[in-house]
Amino acid sequence: RQKMENVFKPYFRTQIYMKKITVLFLFIIFITKLYSQVNFQSGGATFGLPMFNWQDDKSRLNFSVNLSYSSGSGLKVDDVSSNIGQGWNLLAGGAISRMQVGEPDDQKPNGDNSNYDNLNKYPAGYLYNPLDAGNGCPASLTRYPLFKWENQLYKNDNITSADRQQDHFSYQINGRSGFFILGKNNGNKGVLLEDGKLKIWFERNEKFFDQGIRTTISAFFLQDENGLIYKFDKIELTQILKTKYCNENLTQFQTEPSFTGGNVYHEGTFPDDQLTKPYIINTWHLTQITDPLTSRLINISYNSPNQINAKAGTSLTHYTEKDYVVISHNSTQTKTPTISSISYPDGHTVNFNYGEARIDLKGDYVLSSVDVLYQGRYLSKYQLNSSYFILNRIGVPKNDFQKSVARLCLQSVKKIGVDLKDEEPPYKFEYFTGSSNVSTEANEQMLGLLEDIVPPPFFHLKDIWGYYNGNNSVAYDGTTLVPVNKPLAQLNINQLKGLCFMRKGSTSVALNAKVNYAKNGLLKKIVYPTGGTLNYQYDQNVGIIAGQTVNAAGVHISSTSVTDGTISGNLNDCNNPIITNYNYKDDAGKTTLWGLETPVNVQTTYSHYETELRKWKWWTPGCKWVYTYPGILSREQANTLTGHQKFLLAFSGAMEALSTIMTVVDIINVCVSATPAAVVAIVIDIIATIVGIII
Repeated sequence: RQKMENVFKPYFRTQIYMKKITVLFLFIIFITKLYSQVNFQSGGATFGLPMFNWQDDKSRLNFSVNLSYSSGSGLKVDDVSSNIGQGWNLLAGGAISRMQVGEPDDQKPNGDNSNYDNLNKYPAGYLYNPLDAGNGCPASLTRYPLFKWENQLYKNDNITSADRQQDHFSYQINGRSGFFILGKNNGNKGVLLEDGKLKIWFERNEKFFDQGIRTTISAFFLQDENGLIYKFDKIELTQILKTKYCNENLTQFQTEPSFTGGNVYHEGTFPDDQLTKPYIINTWHLTQITDPLTSRLINISYNSPNQINAKAGTSLTHYTEKDYVVISHNSTQTKTPTISSISYPDGHTVNFNYGEARIDLKGDYVLSSVDVLYQGRYLSKYQLNSSYFILNRIGVPKNDFQKSVARLCLQSVKKIGVDLKDEEPPYKFEYFTGSSNVSTEANEQMLGLLEDIVPPPFFHLKDIWGYYNGNNSVAYDGTTLVPVNKPLAQLNINQLKGLCFMRKGSTSVALNAKVNYAKNGLLKKIVYPTGGTLNYQYDQNVGIIAGQTVNAAGVHISSTSVTDGTISGNLNDCNNPIITNYNYKDDAGKTTLWGLETPVNVQTTYSHYETELRKWKWWTPGCKWVYTYPGILSREQANTLTGHQKFLLAFSGAMEALSTIMTVVDIINVCVSATPAAVVAIVIDIIATIVGIII
């Protein structure tokens, strides 16, 4: 401060101004320490709150615990909150997560190779497939088998279905993230998908079979440039579920429908007791960091796994040829461990405490506090106060409807000092919640009156990029969906086709973003313990598609304002903030939003099979094929919301350009034969769960 006064004193008449300038500079330094900023690539708000930064003086070990916020490009309808709050993540421990492509790479095959009726068998993953993927897809994979009776479920033989695609793995450790794949011919080693000096290897345990687990990788190891070795061997299990046709309430199974035009059909994912080895490992959590030179180490412990059993959203598919819609109801069942403590070699420990069961993710629990201790003595305690977004307000859900629309929301973080005696004012967080017409228990179910809201999880009103768009979602004939909170199961074919972004009389996809609705649920204001504030303002993204400027995917930060918390009339109070504007246009006034392409909303599939023989049927005059009915492929999938949340957290950190998104979708894998005319597509056994990105 004295140096600052010596520099600026000649320019000011009194020490009063110097004190104001000093407060301002110190506050800016304080803000910088918290590394709150704007991501220039995505235009998203980022904010970090350090809780404990540890550096060993006897080794090269170092490890931090932080809270991190990212708004990305806005709140997507299918985004899933962490156990802290929407947009927030705890950067402690670490994880390796799988984005499955085809079968899991480390899946060891089980069952025979030829019996189509054996629905419990499963094929080899990439690491166990003896065939060269360069040979392409076998011809048998491009054709549906024919059977003499209807509704014949089948699975291809294991050789035909063996995995030919590599999964992608993300790692996230100590603020660092990236990606790798597994190779067949380099031993048990990983291959980085980036420039770097990390070494990656893994161990297998084929005795997992005895525990009902199909996959075999039991642990991953990473070694960084400093020689530190990170061990990931606390596993997270995902249960494989079967996709079955059912009624709209998901209470009664049905056989394969006849699929007539103008109708709506439902399918869901359900546990199946007949499945052999019904679990796979999709996430490996960090348990130990070792310095080989000194043998000093950090240990990370976990609680017993949470039994998560929750909805994972719905997806709509319109089949143009026969004009019908299938509504797919996804779900997730996982055994997910949660971090309980971190033990450092010098006597420091960090404990993580959990409170009430989450309303928005059944089986998970809210992180309530973080304790930092030395030799059992409290150095600090961070209390996290969470509540829920309920449409356009924040509160505690009471009735079933409020619980169905709730999203976890972090409202404040309060630090308590040494021996739990020094109590500081909290960091407070405010969010955009839409309309100022606050909902009440009497009117909140009338979403048509409260359209400007924070969308419920997996809500069906969204633009083609996945952001909530209110009444910009309309039916196929352009009519408004009334009321907008009407369940999907009660919508007709005309309304569902509209939600598939189709419009009558137009062959173009519907670009139906609604201005600034993607900001609902995003961080609006931070109030610091010192009384200072940081405010964010967002604007709608725009882009050029087909030569036209249109409202595009999500929102971006347009400006920030900073105050130092002093009383009115001082240098940097609420009436006189420091404002920073962010401009995403070039000198000619055109948007600089990059990576925007015209969305594609058409999927063409072909059911191809060779007919073998036609005979005259005396009892039903006319020629008929001997083999009348194609088979129905048995489908399985393994959705993990928590595992993919970790994958996307690593993706967001590594790419620095995308939001942390969470969208569960069904993927159709395409095999192409040597003849272009024979291009076909089929749904393989385990439908992958990925996000709308290409690595």
